[in-house]
Amino acid sequence: MTTRSLRWTTGLAAGLALLTACSQKQTLVTYEPAVEIGDLAADLTVPASGYALTAPGNTVGRFPCALAIARLAPRDADTVPTTTSEDAPPAAVAPLRAGAWPLELTLRPLRPMDEACWTERMRGLRALRDVIFLSPRSTKIEGQTPAALCAAAHRLGANLLVVYAASELGANSAQSVGILYDTPTATPLATIYATARILDAEGIESSPNPRIGDHRRDDARYQAQRQFEGYVEAALRELVGRDQPSPSTQPSRWQTPLNERWWLPPYYPRW
Repeated sequence: MTTRSLRWTTGLAAGLALLTACSQKQTLVTYEPAVEIGDLAADLTVPASGYALTAPGNTVGRFPCALAIARLAPRDADTVPTTTSEDAPPAAVAPLRAGAWPLELTLRPLRPMDEACWTERMRGLRALRDVIFLSPRSTKIEGQTPAALCAAAHRLGANLLVVYAASELGANSAQSVGILYDTPTATPLATIYATARILDAEGIESSPNPRIGDHRRDDARYQAQRQFEGYVEAALRELVGRDQPSPSTQPSRWQTPLNERWWLPPYYPRW
């Protein structure tokens, strides 16, 4: 091999080694601290998975009613005004409860897909009159404390309120934690917790985001949120079973015999 050929071979090997080193460059991925039940309300605990009633007594006249839903999320960096001063002014949005928060949580509007999933999940509950989704605009008058969110939901006609937050735990693991409130009294009725962790064929967490197509079955965030909604439905069904209708001096006209329901059109058989 001549000296010129040796130089070309050495240069080519060095270039391939450089390209290989660049292609194997690792990217550091960080996750926000997970939102726990203590961040939403003090002195409350959640089960390992599912829901737990904090007020399991029987009630009278709670149902039928409407349900309000509020989603909390950490405040994005692009929504906070950037400043070079060390004494930066506080954000305009008030924290959810008094005191220091481990996370700057704020009320966020739900995505249209989440609203559709909530609506479809609660469709089978006849004791629910409506599903209302809270947004920063609809709660601007009351604020964003627990009592203020309950007051806003009650003003909009909902006697029940679900406040929840979803967090990513890893590349393909997530959790959702929330509290079900009675809005007239701002009392917690139940705590709900759901988690999901999905591994690939190699036994590691792999994010489905880069892949093209519908990967909702393999997305832990999607599965944890849908599981959380199912636990909320189960908690509501148990509360409905513990509720008795309000006493009334006038019976419902739908409880009269069929032949006495004069407001119904007459039935004529078709021959």
